[in-house]
Amino acid sequence: MGWPRICFVLSLFCCGDAATSLCGSCSGHGTCNTATRICNCLRGYQGAQCELRSCPYGIAWADYAVAVDTAHQPAECSNMGLCDTKTGLCSCNDGFEGPACDVMSCPTCVYGRCVTMREAAVAVDDYNFFTQTTYALWDADKVRGCQCNHGFQGYDCSQRTCPSGDDPQTTGQLSEVQHLSCLCDSCTGSFALSFEGFYTVNISPTATAADLAAALNALRPIHGVTVTLSGGGTTVCDADGAVASIAFTKNGGDLPPLRLSSFLTGGISAISIQSGGAAGLYDAVAASVDGTTERLPCSGRGQCDTSSGLCTCVAGFGDSDGGGNAGQIPDCGFGSTATCPMANGFVCNNQGTCSAGTDYKCICSAGFTGVDCTKKSCPTGEAWFDEATAPDIAHATAVCSNKGLCNSVSGLCMCQAGYSGPACEVMDCPGGNPPCSGHGTCRTMAQLAQLATGATGVLQGFTYGNSPSTWDSTKIQGCACSENVFMGPYVAEVNRYQAYDCSQRTCVAGADPLERNRVDEHQSLTCFGDGGTFALSFRQFTTPPLSALSSTAEMVAALGALPSIRSVQVSFDSGTVACSVAGVVATVRFTYAQGPLPLLTASTSSLTRSSGGAPSVVIARLVVGTKSNVECSRRGSYRATGRCACNDGFTSSDGDGNIGIRADCGYTTMAR
Repeated sequence: MGWPRICFVLSLFCCGDAATSLCGSCSGHGTCNTATRICNCLRGYQGAQCELRSCPYGIAWADYAVAVDTAHQPAECSNMGLCDTKTGLCSCNDGFEGPACDVMSCPTCVYGRCVTMREAAVAVDDYNFFTQTTYALWDADKVRGCQCNHGFQGYDCSQRTCPSGDDPQTTGQLSEVQHLSCLCDSCTGSFALSFEGFYTVNISPTATAADLAAALNALRPIHGVTVTLSGGGTTVCDADGAVASIAFTKNGGDLPPLRLSSFLTGGISAISIQSGGAAGLYDAVAASVDGTTERLPCSGRGQCDTSSGLCTCVAGFGDSDGGGNAGQIPDCGFGSTATCPMANGFVCNNQGTCSAGTDYKCICSAGFTGVDCTKKSCPTGEAWFDEATAPDIAHATAVCSNKGLCNSVSGLCMCQAGYSGPACEVMDCPGGNPPCSGHGTCRTMAQLAQLATGATGVLQGFTYGNSPSTWDSTKIQGCACSENVFMGPYVAEVNRYQAYDCSQRTCVAGADPLERNRVDEHQSLTCFGDGGTFALSFRQFTTPPLSALSSTAEMVAALGALPSIRSVQVSFDSGTVACSVAGVVATVRFTYAQGPLPLLTASTSSLTRSSGGAPSVVIARLVVGTKSNVECSRRGSYRATGRCACNDGFTSSDGDGNIGIRADCGYTTMAR
C-alpha cells in the first residue's frame, strides 16, 4: 500500500531535478517553465535566474511621451532613483523620497506642515487655501508644498507676515458685512464659527448680539466686528428665524466667509452663513456686502520686514485700531499725508511716479516695488505647488514659482536646492555636474516628447505641452542618454547609457538562442537610376551619399556604419551596381538589428535617370523579422557595467546563433 506514495514522491524529486537542469535553480525565487526554459520569478525578484531584487514602481517624474500630451508612465523608482538589486530598495535623487522616489521632498516648512496637491485642493483654511475643489492630475500625490501657520508665509513658511489693513488715505469704501441666519424651534445644542482657521467657543442659540460679537472678537485674525440682530429680536436664533448681521469694521478687504460648524439638535433647526451679496434668510434683511476697503500689508503705508513681521511706516502714518483711528495695531493704518514717500533723495526713489492729488502713493516702474519703490521685484513662473482653483486647474503664476524666496535688494530668486532658472521655474537634471553623469543631454518634457520612439525605434512625432494638464512641459527635465556609435570589440562596453541619470551602461539585446524557426528581417530596395547619388536612413541615422554605381560591399559598409544597423548582408538580383535605368533589386538582410523592424527610407533628390522616367528607390519588406530582441538574449542578467552575466551554457553570439562578439548570451551549447 505504501509503494505508490513512495513512487509519487520520487517522481516529484525527479521532475524537480529535470526542471532545475533546464533553467538552473532560479535562485529559489522562481519556478522553471520547462517549455521555454525560462525562470518565472516570484513577485519582488527579477533576472534570468531570479537572483536580483526588483524595486517598486511609481509614476515617472520625467519620461518620453507615449502619445500627444500623454506622459508620466509607471517606472522603476519613478525615474528619479536607482534600484539596488541586492535589497530591492530605491536610492532616490536628492529632493525626492518615498519607496519609489515617488514624492517630492517638502521644503523645511519652518512654521507649517507638508501637504500634497490633492490635499491642498480640499484643505480650505482661508489663509493659505481658499477654494475647495478636486485635483487628480499625475502630480496630485507627488508634488508637495507647505501649508503655513497663521502669521507666516513663503514657499517654506520661513517668513513672517506683517499686519494688514485699510489704507487710511482712501475714502468712499464699504466694510464687509456677512449674515448668520438661524432658525431654532425647540432645538438645543450649539454652533461655532471659524475665520482663517481660528474657531470660536461653542455658541448657544440663545446668545445675544454681544455674546456673538465677543466670541468673534476673541479670534486672533479679527480686529473688530459689530453684530446687529434683525426684527427687534434679542437672540441670534429664534423659533421663526433670525438674522445676525456681522459687520467687519476693523478688517479691511473682501474677506472670506465665516465657516460654520453646527451642533444644534432636536426640534426644528436651520443655520447658515450668507456673504458675497446674498441676503439673510429671515426678516427681509438687506443683502450682505463684499468689503471694498483695502487689505494691504502695512496698510500700504509702510515697508514690511518679513524677518520680524514688523512694519516701518512712512512719515505721517502710525499704529491704528484697524478702523482708521489711532490704536494699538502696528499696521501703519492711521494718519495722512500730502506728499509721496522720498527715498535716496528722490520722490519714489526716482523709480516711479507719484499719484499726487489723490492718495499720494508711489506707482513703481517695472522691476521695482514697495511703498517708496526701493525694493526690486523678482521674476514669476508657474508655481510648482499651490492650491487648485477649479477641478484639475492649478499651478498659477507665482513669484519665484513658489520654489524660492525673493531677495528684494537684488531682485533675484533664492531657489530651493534642485531648482534653477531666474524664477526657480526649472527642475535641475539629475546626474551631478555635468548633468546626466556626462553621458546624456538634459531635456525638458516637451523636448523628450520630440525624441520619443515607437516599438520599432521610429520617431513618433509626439508633442507635449498643448493642454493645461501639461503644466510641466518646460519645467521638469530628464536625461536623454547617449547612444553608442562604435562597434566594439564588445558593443556593450562602449558609450550607451541608461537609468534616470545616465549613470549605468546598457546591456546588449539579442535573440533567444532556444527559440526555434526565427528569422532575420529582409527588405528590398529597387533603385531606378544610373547616375548621381541617394542616401538611406534607418531609425534617425542616415548614410553618406551612395553612388548609383555602388557595389554590394559599399552598401554593406555604409549601412553597417549606422549605429542603428551595424551589420547587414546585401545582394543584387542582377549586375554589380546598385541602380540601373530598368531597376536593380537589392536585398538587405539585417543580421544585427533584430525583431520586426521599420522600413529603410531613401532620399533620392540627387539621383538621376537618363531614360524611362523619374529616378526613385522603392523599398519593401520581404521577410518580417521574428527573432526576439531582449536584454542579454533572455539568457543572462544585466550588470551595471554593461556586460551580460550569461547563464551556464550560454555565451556571446554573432547575432545569428553562432559564437561571436555581440556580447548578448545568444549562443548556447545546450540542446534545443
